[in-house]
This record gives sequence, structure tokens and C-alpha cells, in this order.
Amino acid sequence: MDVIMGVITNFATKTAEFTVEAIGRQFGYILYYKGNLTRMTTDVQRVEGIKDILQHNVDEVRRNGEEIENIVQNWLNTVDNTVAEANELIDSEGHAKAQCSMRHFPNLCTRHQLSRKMIKMMQKISELVAEGSFDKISYRAASQITVMPFGRGYEALESRTSMLNEIILALKDPSIFIVGVYGMGGVGKTTLMEELSWKAKNDGSFSTIVMATITSSPNLETIRCQIAEALDFKFNKKTEEGMARELRDRITKEKRILVILDDIWGRLDLTELGVPFGNDHKGCKLVVTSRDLNVLICEMRTQKEFRLEVLLEEDSWKLFEKMAGDVVHEFNIKPIAIKVAKCCAGLPLLIVTTAKALRKKQVSNWKDALNELQRFDQEGLHKKVYSTLELSFNCLESEELKLLFLLIGSFGLDYRYTGPILVCYWGLGLFRHSHKLADARIRFNRLINDLKASSLLLESEFDRVRIHDYVRDMAKSIACRTRPTYGVKRYTKVNQWPGMDELRKCHQIILPWSYIYKLPEKLKCPELKLKVISLYGMMFAPSPPTSLCLLTKLQTLVLTGCVLEDISIVAELKSLEILRLERSDIKELPKEIGQLNNLRMLNLTNCSALRFIPANLISSLTCLEELYMGNCFIQWDVKGSNDQSKNASLEELRSLSHLTALDIMTQDASVWPRDLLVFEKLERYNIFVGDMWKWSLDWSGNASEPARILKLNDSRGSSILLDRGFNSLLNSAEDMCLAKIHCVRNVLYELNRGGFPQLKHLRLQDSTELQYIINSTGWVHPYPALLNLETLALQNLFNLEKICHGPIPIQSFVKLKSFEVKGCDKLKNLLRYSLVRDLPQLREIKIADCQMITEIISEVDKEIDKIIFPELCSLELESLPRLVSLCAPLTHCIHVPLIDQKVVMLHLELLKLSKINCEKLWDDKLRSHSRMQNLKSLTIDKCGSMRYAFSSSVARELVNLKSLKISNCQMLEDIFVSNSNDEVGINFIVSKSATIN
Repeated sequence: MDVIMGVITNFATKTAEFTVEAIGRQFGYILYYKGNLTRMTTDVQRVEGIKDILQHNVDEVRRNGEEIENIVQNWLNTVDNTVAEANELIDSEGHAKAQCSMRHFPNLCTRHQLSRKMIKMMQKISELVAEGSFDKISYRAASQITVMPFGRGYEALESRTSMLNEIILALKDPSIFIVGVYGMGGVGKTTLMEELSWKAKNDGSFSTIVMATITSSPNLETIRCQIAEALDFKFNKKTEEGMARELRDRITKEKRILVILDDIWGRLDLTELGVPFGNDHKGCKLVVTSRDLNVLICEMRTQKEFRLEVLLEEDSWKLFEKMAGDVVHEFNIKPIAIKVAKCCAGLPLLIVTTAKALRKKQVSNWKDALNELQRFDQEGLHKKVYSTLELSFNCLESEELKLLFLLIGSFGLDYRYTGPILVCYWGLGLFRHSHKLADARIRFNRLINDLKASSLLLESEFDRVRIHDYVRDMAKSIACRTRPTYGVKRYTKVNQWPGMDELRKCHQIILPWSYIYKLPEKLKCPELKLKVISLYGMMFAPSPPTSLCLLTKLQTLVLTGCVLEDISIVAELKSLEILRLERSDIKELPKEIGQLNNLRMLNLTNCSALRFIPANLISSLTCLEELYMGNCFIQWDVKGSNDQSKNASLEELRSLSHLTALDIMTQDASVWPRDLLVFEKLERYNIFVGDMWKWSLDWSGNASEPARILKLNDSRGSSILLDRGFNSLLNSAEDMCLAKIHCVRNVLYELNRGGFPQLKHLRLQDSTELQYIINSTGWVHPYPALLNLETLALQNLFNLEKICHGPIPIQSFVKLKSFEVKGCDKLKNLLRYSLVRDLPQLREIKIADCQMITEIISEVDKEIDKIIFPELCSLELESLPRLVSLCAPLTHCIHVPLIDQKVVMLHLELLKLSKINCEKLWDDKLRSHSRMQNLKSLTIDKCGSMRYAFSSSVARELVNLKSLKISNCQMLEDIFVSNSNDEVGINFIVSKSATIN
């Protein structure tokens, strides 16, 4: 012991420089070595016991299908590692050296090291024990959506895959939280949602996905239970409010969750349901499906909508082939299978039902199915489809909407112009509250839009309606229950009429574009109350049958594309309100037509042979609301002339106080009546004055939105522009073309002081006097100019000096999308910088054959850092020999690029240059904000001064370039020049360009 104390004394002497506290701690490691070893062993046993208890609980909840919280699993793993380290320390060979024995003294350094390690291990174990108390060790993972094989098969269909990608892209937008998908019944909305859930889960877009079916009779408790079951969640509350609150709290715990609500028919209160959205939970996104767009927009307030259409033919066959199996490839079945697939008309519900029914069937079964699909009935395979579609019909909100839908279906056509439907609907008296054609037209447009929104009509051009084959047949079948109809398909040869027993029940007879060889001698149809007759391509020479005058209640008569001579018998139809003779071969109107005192619409469009209308006939039709005479070359009489032709005069329009729609042509502006105030009441018109215009409308009087088109060629200097009545047309026109106008130096404000507030499209051409489009000099508070203008075309304005002269009125050109200038030789620039700032929607610029243009943008100060065209997609410059740059510098420079660093066109896709004398196209070192990364097509032709197309650094920015065409550039030495890393640039441009000429 004396020896030990001596050693300790020596050790203490060596460590005298440490503090008393530090020395005491170091002595403690040595003196309490055995105690530390015992305590650490006890601590290890204790933490192992705690870990075993927790592990038993973990094993139990795992057997119940629950997931272990990460923090619990991490603690268990840390305990295992710590215990292993502690046991390794306990079993260390160093303990033999550290302990006292009769044979040797302990190694104090080893004793000190081991004791210190044991102290640290006990601290670590103590911290683990403190952390090992958990309120919750497990959770139930959300159930995964089970995707049926049919849904997985959908992934291969190109049209569906592209829509899925668009939907997922919309869901990733942080500003969008609710998306809508709509389409007709049976088009595959539910299957698409199943595919969406699978795709969104697998690409990591959402961690949790739930889907609930709503149906036409929604029950909130049932919907909540569907969502809760998908989340493996059970309600504790029994009240509606309590369950909604619990569901809301549960969904809020999910960081990224997608909720799909399928088949919504009306308003569903998400707050009442218990689904948080928007600011309440930005991680929750919703997709709702419906047959009705109005439900999505008005009731569910979706932020983006996607319409699901029927499948294209290629996708239809892929789906049919997958569902029917290998049998479709058998040589004697495949031709039939292709026809059967086409009969399914792209409707997934019918494709799947039919294909599965015929799987592994014999040829006879396939032939029978084909015959059944081709018949007009509701039997067999497509009964399910009819019931699905009829449910949509039954849910239409008004009887008026249902009647219009049934009328459209009754025509038996896939598509039809809106005009014939409108006049039939009017003639049948189906408009409940409309007493004027203009009001009826507005109502009709709304009803058509509602039918499109309900997916019973397909999207189509503005002047026609389209309907799916099976929807059309369903409509005909419903109509026949209440209003039995005799009808055939288009272009049918009607050799034999049905028996009188069948005709006696008919309310309607519809034979669209049919070949009728013989009319029946008698038609005993007591239910057929003839109010509308529509005949196409008939020969009525020398006159229509005399029996026509017996139809005293007839309100609509359509004789389209007929050969007509004497139609004076039509005057006997005193109840007639609509008379359409468009595209008919008729040379003159009989004066008796003036006796139709109730006539509201007279349509003579494209009666190109018509030359004579008796004087006072038009003025006699005092109830006329709509007059269509487009492409009719009438020899109009001029008031006060000595002409004895007794032809009608345009002066007669004064008598038509109810006129709201007018289509008319006259080749001579001098015959135009002065101070015709009836023009002020026109809501829609197509008025062409002059001999250079071609009538572009195939049909007039369609039920499209009102259009006001005015075209004037005043080559004879008639001073028509000064007329008060014509000026009212200038003020209200939406689309206007003015050619060869005289005595006008600026459009604003000589022609119109109000700034043309309605004008959307303006073309000015062939003028030698026009100097400015806008001249605001001298105006203290000028009106905004061309506030709604979308397209502006200027051609052959030989004295045009500026677009704007004087201060630019605020909000001028703010909606301009397309700007085209050609043959304006005195024009030196196109736009002032102050105007460029206010062109947020400009997408297209075309400039050609302007000899004096030196720059596109003028008055750019040195301080201006950027000139931004935010939406410009296309820029075409041709035959501009003096053009220096888009914005020329204040000091002349020989090597100025056409597009310098100031000009920013991030959305430019097409750039076309021809006969431009610039040496280089771009600044060799474009700044990042000037990049042309969206450019797809670049054409350079006859640019004789250009030495190279671009530098390699610019080339690397053209990541989307598909077409590069360079031709007839005599001075061109290289496509690129190197400024740095030229190999990278050259390799890029060759690999990315689709064509180089």
C-alpha cells in the first residue's frame, strides 16, 4: 500500500498544473473504477429490460398490421448498438491489467481509461432510458388503392395517358387545390381516376390517396366512411359535426394527400363532409368527376377542368383487343371484330362490355353481336349503356333543356348547324319566355352550352352542334315514347313509306338529306301538327305544290338548296314567322312575299342568282327582326334615280324598326342610304360595301354568338364614312376592314372619337392619304384607343408615317395579339418603347416590304435595361433593307446585332428572316434573361450581309430548336463562330436540329 501511495504521490506531483476540480475527477476515475464497472453492468441490464418490454409491444402491433413509428424503431436500433458497445467494454482484456492482485500492481493508465469510458457509457445509457418513454409506438398506414386490371390497361392508351399527365401537372401547381374531370356517362371517368391514383402514388406525388364514390343520391355519412376506411380510421363521434371534425383532423395529419370524389351530380359541401382544402390544408388536393361541367364550376368551384372525350379509333381498338383477347386475331373473326369495335363508337363502357361478352366466343356470336349493335334498338349489349346515358338526361334541370336535347337527337345526325335547330325550336313554340328572335337566340345559346356542360353534347365549332352516336340514339328512343317520330338516316333512299297505322301516330317526320322518289298520296297524321317544314335540295319548278297553302298554322318554312321559280303561294302562309331560302336557285322574289305580315326572319344567303326584289317588298315586312342577304347580288335602286326597274332600295330598311340582325352586300357605296338610324339597333351584322370582298360565310342565321363585321371599299370616294348611320356601324363593329378610304389622315380620332371600344380585328389597306393610326395631338384627355383590339393588319398604306402620333392614350392596344405590317414605305419604326410596355398579350409580329424601317422599337433610353415581350411566339421580318436592329442604338455602329441583350422574348418559338441586311443575328453574349430556350424554328433566307448565324454560346441556349433553314446567304461563312467551348456548341446544334437546309 505504501508503494501505491508513493506512485499516487508522484502522479499528483506531475499533474499539479491542473485545477483542483480536474485533478479530483481524474483521481475519481482511478479510485472508483470497480464501482463504475458494477454500475455500468447494472445499467446495461436495466436498459435491456426496458428494450425487451418495448420490443414485445412492437411485435404485437406489427402482428395487427400496424406500422412502427420511426422514432421508436430508431430508439430500438440505438439501444442494440449501445448494449453491444457496453458489453464489449465489460469484456475488455484491459480489466485484467486494471485490477489489483498479489502478483502485480494495477496499471493506473489502463484503469483510468476504462473507468472514464464506463462513465461515458453510463451517461449514454441514462439518456437512452430517459428517451425510451413513448406515448405512441405505431400507426395504421393508409390503405392503398387497388387498381383493377382494366385501369392498368388504360395506361397504354395515348389519349388517357396525356390527360393523366396534365392532371398531375395541375395538381403539382401550389395555387391549385381542386381539379375537375367531366365527360358523358360511360366515357371512363372512374377508370381514369383509378389510374390516376395508381400513377400519383407510384411517382411519389402523394403519400396517401383516397377515393370515394358520390352518386346521384349522396349520403355524407357513407362518403365519410369510404374515406375513413381508406385511411384505416374509425370514428369515435356519432354526430354529423363530430364525425366531420374527426375526419378533418385525420386528413390534416397527412402531409400530401389526394382525395378523389368520383361521380358528383350536384353541390357537395366539403366543409360539412370534413375534407379540409385550400388554406385549411395546402397539402390536400382534390379531384372531382362529374358528367356536368356546370356542377364542377358553379357548385364545386373547381380551378381547372378537363373534358374526357370518347376514345379515338386507334385507342378503341387497343382496348377492345385487350378485353376480347386473342380471339380477335383469328382470320375469320378479325374483320367482324374490327366492325364491332367501330360500332362501340369509342365509348369505353360499351367497348369493355361488348369485348368481354365476346371473349372466346364463336364466329356466329360475333356476327349476332354486330347485327345487334347495328340495329336501332335498346336490346342486348348496349342496354346498360342506354340506362347510363338516360340517367344524365333525367338529371337535366329543366323541361326546356330536355325538349331541346330530344329535338337535336331526333334529327338523327352526328352534327348539325345551329341555325336549322334554332328555327325548328322556334317554329315548334318551345321557347317559353322569348318573344323576340334575338332573345330566343341568347336563350338557345345558353341551353346548348348547358347540354355541352352536361356532356350530352360534344364540344364543336361555334356554329354547329355535335352529338355522340349512342347519345343521339338514346335521345331518339326517349323522344319516340312521348312524340313518336318516323325518321331515317341521312342519305337513305326512301322507296316505300310506312303504313298508315304507323304514320297516324307520328308527331314528327324527319328525313334528313334523303332520296325521296315519291310522296304518299295521302298523309293521315292527326298527331302531326305541322308547324315546321324543312326541305333540302327539292325541285319546285314551276312552283311548290298547291297543298302547301293548306298549312295555315305553319310557322317555319325552310327550302334550302332547292330549285325555285314562282313561290308566290308561300304568301298564303299567314302564320309564317321564318322563311329560309338559302342556297336556293331563285332569280327573283315575288311581290306577294310582302304580305307575310308576321315574318320575323328572311334568309336569302348564297342565293347568288337572285337579282330582283320588287320595290316596297322589304319595307312591307314590318315585323322583320333578321334579314340575311349575304352573297346576293341585288341591283339595288337608288333613291331619286330615273331607273324604271322598280327594284328594291336600301332605303326600305328604314321601315324595319324591329331589325336586330342584317347580312347584306352592295358593290357600290354610292347606293348606300344616308342617316339610316336603324343601324344603331343592330346586334349582329355582316355588311360588305364595295367590289373587292368575297362572302366567306357558308351559312347565316346560325345561333352563334353575335358577330358584327363591317367591310368597306370606298374606291369611288363616296364620303360614306361621314354618314351618321354608317358611323354607328363603325362604333359598334367587332371586325372591320377599310380599303381605299379617302380624305382620312388618321383613324383615331377622325373616324371615331370614342376609340373604337368594340373593335377586335382591324385591317386597313390600299390608302394613299392615311398618315397615322392614332393622332392624339391637341387632345387634352383622349379616350383609350382600341381597348379590345386583338389583331391589327396594315397593308399598302403608302403615306403612313407613324402608328401613334402624340401621347399614347392609356390602356391602348392592351389586348393586341397579332400585328402585321406590309408595304408601308414611309414607316421608320413600328412601336414606341412606351407602347411596348403595354402589350402583355402580343404573340405575333409580321413586317414585310417596308423600305424605310430602321428599327422595330423606337425611343429606347440608355437607362432601359430590358425590353420585354412576355408572350411573343412568332416574329417574321421580310424585305426590310434598312433595318438595323430591333432597337437601334443611339449611336451608329456597324456590327450591331439584330437582337441585342435588351430584348427579352422568352416564349419565342418561330423566327423567320428574309432579305434583312444585318451582319449578325444575336449578341454573342446574351444575358440569361435573353435566352431563346423556347425557339423551335429558325429560318434565314437571302440575308446577304450575314457572316454567321450565331456564336457557340448562343447555340447552346437553343435547347428546343427543331428546324434550322439557311439559304441564299452569299456572305455566310459559318453557322457558328467560336467564342468559348465551341465544340460543345457545335455538337449541340447538330444533334438538336431536325432539318438544316
